[in-house]
Amino acid sequence: MKKKTKNNRLFTVLKIAGICLSVSLNASYAKEKDFVFVIDKSTKKSVFNPHPMKDDLVLPLPCGSEKYNIVFRKIYTNDLSDSDMTNGYTFFDGSEDPLNAAIQSKRKCNVRGNFSDSKGNFFYLSKYELTKGQYEAIVLNKCKSTPSVKDAVAMSNISIDEARNVAKIYSDFLQKSDKTPKVQNEKAYASLPYECYWSFAQRGGLSVNKNSLEDDTRLADPSKTVKDYAWGYGPDSSNGKVQVIGMKLPSDLGLFDMLGNVQEYMDEPFQATVQGDLLAQKGGSTVRGGSILTPFSLMTNSLRTEKKRYTNGNPTKAEDTGMRLMLNVSVTLDRETLKKLESDVIKKNASRKTMIKQDDEQKNTSNLAFSVKENAFDANKKQKDTDNYRYISPYKAAVYIGQFKKVCGFVYQVKVKNNQGYLNFGGRYPNQKFVVYINKMYKYGNIYDYSGKKVCVTGTIKSYRSMPEIINPYTLELQN
Repeated sequence: MKKKTKNNRLFTVLKIAGICLSVSLNASYAKEKDFVFVIDKSTKKSVFNPHPMKDDLVLPLPCGSEKYNIVFRKIYTNDLSDSDMTNGYTFFDGSEDPLNAAIQSKRKCNVRGNFSDSKGNFFYLSKYELTKGQYEAIVLNKCKSTPSVKDAVAMSNISIDEARNVAKIYSDFLQKSDKTPKVQNEKAYASLPYECYWSFAQRGGLSVNKNSLEDDTRLADPSKTVKDYAWGYGPDSSNGKVQVIGMKLPSDLGLFDMLGNVQEYMDEPFQATVQGDLLAQKGGSTVRGGSILTPFSLMTNSLRTEKKRYTNGNPTKAEDTGMRLMLNVSVTLDRETLKKLESDVIKKNASRKTMIKQDDEQKNTSNLAFSVKENAFDANKKQKDTDNYRYISPYKAAVYIGQFKKVCGFVYQVKVKNNQGYLNFGGRYPNQKFVVYINKMYKYGNIYDYSGKKVCVTGTIKSYRSMPEIINPYTLELQN
């Protein structure tokens, strides 16, 4: 029996040594090669900050021990020269995967940090997931003389209300600490992350261009795989157990475990998605990032899930669900900032009204010109007798779903996004009557050449959200 106990202890020692080695290797890799942050050699590593970096904000915890802390990173959202308070960084969160349309369709996000320095506006997001040791230090005011590796395991099996309670207790503590960051005279408070802000940080923020930011599968280092960044499902990864923080590679902004390990609660309740927006109905809790129970094939930058608030009458908890914190201050800090905000909003409203009016006038003129051309073409076109040359109008395409047809009409609008093309017939988005969707752009040359011109396409007409379309047409031809 004693021999078995010694073997178990030896295994534990070796396991901890392996963890330390893994963390060390990952830190060295990050320092030497690919990421925008720099390891701070002047700061000693700790179980709660295994990868010290420059610009880390290290804040104390309520239990009073110097060995216990929580670390935040600055996530910049815009240049400081942009003083208009109504301006933020706009991007599209989500994906275009039709199989998850109701959960993660692309939708508009707008972020702007409440804090600022010489580089610009930013918000604070915790560098790691909240750990068991940090949870005990905040909620139970309990610290060990020397925290161990076990204290660095990500906290899990908590409800949304318990997660929010962590933020409340820590916020109360921050109001009394002289190390708390502040704007003017207001000290920061803690909350769960706002979903768009979390996604902005997870995707790379200002360190990447907008196309890369909106890429559903992009990683900080394209030569790596998601397994290098996340603990997921399987015996070759987490093996179903929540792991110590910071053991995988970090994101572009020096954040760890934004994918995998524990899925993280967001501040907002869950709302289903539709292309470009969220649906009105609000439900349970929103969690992001995937977890130790998520297959790597599903672990994308858009992954989000709804969790019920209650299960069998009790607050929902899960072994793979945890949290991280965000720091905030008020928007209207005083009368002066409120007056400036009101002034910026009035100017933006006036500018938008002018733009909408000009856009409507341009659309009306453009649509009238296209309509005249289309009517003239249809009036003078001689219909061929054979089926090979007979064509249908874009307005009648919906009648021929599932059939191979030739459709001819004027292209009102050409759009290209994420290397995918859209030719809208019969009107501009969202008033088009028929769409040619192209995801193999290399086959068709410069599709902008078809804008405003008569075009004939052949292919099988399909229906997508009640809109007739042809995907990657068999032929795509300009007509005289």
